[in-house]
Amino acid sequence: MKNKLKWFRSILKDAYGPWGLHQILQPQMGGAITRTKHTHQILELLEPHHPLLKVMIAHLQAHGQCYVDSTLYAGILATK
Repeated sequence: MKNKLKWFRSILKDAYGPWGLHQILQPQMGGAITRTKHTHQILELLEPHHPLLKVMIAHLQAHGQCYVDSTLYAGILATK
């Protein structure tokens, strides 16, 4: 589980801030490749199998809908 949290945190942390990197994501089953820094797109494209990561992603999506700002930072803090 610890490795999965590190993986999730690294994706969020790499896209954070004005100098954050674009994430290149593709669904596991193939399909279109997406290049983005937008948190809502990153969270939508991630397809975790672990229940805890599913709950964290759902929480961060709800946070983003309510507060619009700081979703990425909230995700980084949650995985600390």
